[in-house]
Amino acid sequence: MRGLAISVVGFVNSFVSWGVQFLFPWELSNLGNAVTYLMYAGFAIIGLIVLYRVLPETKEKSLERIEKEYVGA
Repeated sequence: MRGLAISVVGFVNSFVSWGVQFLFPWELSNLGNAVTYLMYAGFAIIGLIVLYRVLPETKEKSLERIEKEYVGA
């Protein structure tokens, strides 16, 4: 399961990276510098909020312990 998940996340990461690289020049020329960078700053802030509110802390936990706690295996 981990191998499949890593592959999917790698694909999504590459696809989003391609999308940013494809749209960035258009955004700069049509929206301007301030709006473009403000938009990406907003995405980063939303990501931080999700990180702190939704994702569980896994510091100093083994993969087996995490699996036992969250999957119930």
